[in-house]
Amino acid sequence: WDIRKLMLTAGSLAAILLTFSLAVFFAGRNLLHLPLGELQTLVFLMLVLSGQGTVYLVRERNRLWHSRPGRLILLSSLADLMIVTVMANRGILMHSISWPLIAALFAGIALFLLLLDSIKVRIFHVFSIR
Repeated sequence: WDIRKLMLTAGSLAAILLTFSLAVFFAGRNLLHLPLGELQTLVFLMLVLSGQGTVYLVRERNRLWHSRPGRLILLSSLADLMIVTVMANRGILMHSISWPLIAALFAGIALFLLLLDSIKVRIFHVFSIR
């Protein structure tokens, strides 16, 4: 029974993340009217940023800030975020996108991950997952 609870929890969180990803794509395409190359860069950056955030989200069953991650994971995350962000802004191996768009994406993902963390904690409580 415990594996079913964990699978249902993981599936729920994955569905929410997929919904967010689609929202970013449709916002870039339909609201911002980004050209295809810039839209691809936006989605790529969103996948990298949300992937990094997900690492911190799933490593802790309580709030994501409940325990401090190791120095190596923090440094590698910081390096990853800095490198991909600069690549996205400078147009290295992809079309460039602006700093305000990148900042808005960072803010949106940060808010989304905080919301997802709250949902995760509630789901764990409902299913008595410790």
